[in-house]
Amino acid sequence: MSNNIGITTENLPRVIGQTMDFDTTGEWNSITMISGQLDLGAIISDENGTIGVCSGFTRDENNNPIYTIRTVTLDTQIDVQAILGKSY
Repeated sequence: MSNNIGITTENLPRVIGQTMDFDTTGEWNSITMISGQLDLGAIISDENGTIGVCSGFTRDENNNPIYTIRTVTLDTQIDVQAILGKSY
């Protein structure tokens, strides 16, 4: 794998280690690869700056891959803004 980097219009989970599945027939369209191809180890970023890594894949009944993206780091600016916007 070299330089497999992409972006998604979906929001990745906000918990490090949590996973989200993308299938190739539906949500797959929400991932755009900037460099390389979606495969194990590919780095995916959402619009908020949260980063996930493709940690596995399975196949559905029609042999289409379903990719699992695991959140590995968060853009904490989102959390800080949410905290500051609360009333105490």
